[in-house]
Amino acid sequence: SGGEDESPDYIWDSAGRIHDSGYAVEIRLPLASIRFDGGEQVRMGVLFWRRVSRAGVSVSWPALEPGKWVFEKHAWLTFDRLESILTREVIPSATFGMGQERETPSRWTGFDGRSDFGLSAKVGLTSTVTLDVTVNPDFSQVESDAFQVEVNQRYPVFFSEKRPFFMEGAGLMTLAGSAMDSSMIAAVHTRRIVNPSAGVKLTGSVGRLQFCTLTALDDVPEGIDGEDRLFNVGRLQYSPGAGNYIGAIVTDMESGADFNRVAGGDLSWRVGEHQRIIGMILYSRSDAPGLGSRGGFAGSASWSYSTRRNSVQGFIEHYDRDFRMDTAFLNRVGITSGWGYADWNFYPGKGR
Repeated sequence: SGGEDESPDYIWDSAGRIHDSGYAVEIRLPLASIRFDGGEQVRMGVLFWRRVSRAGVSVSWPALEPGKWVFEKHAWLTFDRLESILTREVIPSATFGMGQERETPSRWTGFDGRSDFGLSAKVGLTSTVTLDVTVNPDFSQVESDAFQVEVNQRYPVFFSEKRPFFMEGAGLMTLAGSAMDSSMIAAVHTRRIVNPSAGVKLTGSVGRLQFCTLTALDDVPEGIDGEDRLFNVGRLQYSPGAGNYIGAIVTDMESGADFNRVAGGDLSWRVGEHQRIIGMILYSRSDAPGLGSRGGFAGSASWSYSTRRNSVQGFIEHYDRDFRMDTAFLNRVGITSGWGYADWNFYPGKGR
């Protein structure tokens, strides 16, 4: 219900060629990139989506009925026998640097040498449960952020997470009701953890229950007041049926005498074939030196109705002035806002 997540950057191979009637593309995705239960009968879903921007035409296989999206309709792939692959990855890193300072226009100081070592590991405990551990990680190989215009921006610019340690199970952290068109873009935006010195993360699923826990220690740079920040996040999500789920989340940030704790839940539920209800509610408790202890509520809800002929959507959100969530990317607090949308579609005859 949180929409598409474009941040994952899995290892995959592709090849293409042009022929008389168009082109053909073949893509190979290693099974190690997918979390699944192995066995005699393994069933996965696949959907192909193509958008031709110049013509404004979208095509999918299998075809999507009105009111459904790519997460709710798949063609089934059944494998008679497919063994899951337990992930085993170890990534050591070593960085060495040397620098000099100019004392006078003609004289330099001696070399000042610095070295840094780190280690990251990913271990598949079962076919669907993965443990990630990192100590002093090196993210120098991470893809650069795409350029964004920052002129006349009222709020900070949002950049997706691309650091490998934080990307495993990142989609599970998304709360129903948080999106780009709401004040809370992400309830857990791991880029708030700027310079992690150590971290542990456990993600996975057991039956219809999905879970994720994250603990990370964020170093405060030299010259900035404040102590190191310790982040803790716990997330549960239960899906009683396809396309529906209820979830719970707990977050905690500790930095000396300063703390911020948030707990809440969310819901995404389809009512019949054409309606969906989405909502979340959160409560925060914070204590900052000089500001005292404060608490506040936050919540949002939306309703949508969609058929081939028309669609209607409504959204409302509220954030108390004292609501605070240090793990989130949150534009504003102390507001209540909402919007509504409706459209009517016209279809010409087959010969037009």
